[in-house]
Amino acid sequence: MNTRQAKEVQRQYEELEQLQNNLDDLQADRASMEIVFTSLKNAFLIYPQAEWEEIDKEICRAYDDLMAQVRQMDRSLKRLDRNMKLTEQITLTNNN
Repeated sequence: MNTRQAKEVQRQYEELEQLQNNLDDLQADRASMEIVFTSLKNAFLIYPQAEWEEIDKEICRAYDDLMAQVRQMDRSLKRLDRNMKLTEQITLTNNN
């Protein structure tokens, strides 16, 4: 293997590492959203005697936060998909 090929392999490895890091971050984000979603789902079960108006406000805030997280994750997934396709194209081009 010559120096050019070794550098190319190293670059591809680094790109794969970056993709893995992005996937790990997305997994953490998904876990965070699941916690918020579960809390929302169980809110009425935990506080049945509480003031309904206050519960409604809290649920609305939590829902808004959850939707913001979902939108952010959607953008991150789209960016990751573009990066993966670009990496695949570069790899195919370099192998030909």
